[in-house]
Amino acid sequence: MYKVLAILTSCFTGFILWILYMANTNQHTMYFEIVQQTPYGDKIGHVVLFGLLTLFINLVTIGKSVCISSVNIYTGTVLVTVFVTFEEMSQLFFTSRTFDLLDYAASLIGVLMFSGITYLIENAESRRRKN
Repeated sequence: MYKVLAILTSCFTGFILWILYMANTNQHTMYFEIVQQTPYGDKIGHVVLFGLLTLFINLVTIGKSVCISSVNIYTGTVLVTVFVTFEEMSQLFFTSRTFDLLDYAASLIGVLMFSGITYLIENAESRRRKN
C-alpha cells in the first residue's frame, strides 16, 4: 500500500508542477477552462490541489512531524506551506500571472483542512491497531 501511495504522491506532484508550468508560460489547458467556468473554481482548485498534496505527503511520510515553537507540525504540512508561499510570491515576477492573496489564503485553508484529515486518519488507524 505504501508503494501505491508513494507513486500517487509523485504523480500528483508532477501534475501540480505541470499545471504551474502551463500557467507560468501562459499556455491553456482544459483544466483552466473548467476552473474558469466553475463559480469560485480558482479558489476551490487551490483548496483541493494543495490540500490533497498535503494529505498525500503527510501519509507517505507516515505522519512524521517537526517541532516548531514547541508545536508538532506534520512535515508534509510544512513542505506544502513553504511551497505554496514561494509559488504564490513568484507570481509577482511573471507577466502572465497575478498575485492574489485570496488564492494564497485558499491554498492555506486546503493545507490546514487536509492536515486535519491526516490527523483523523492517523487516529482512526491507531484505534484500529489497538483493537
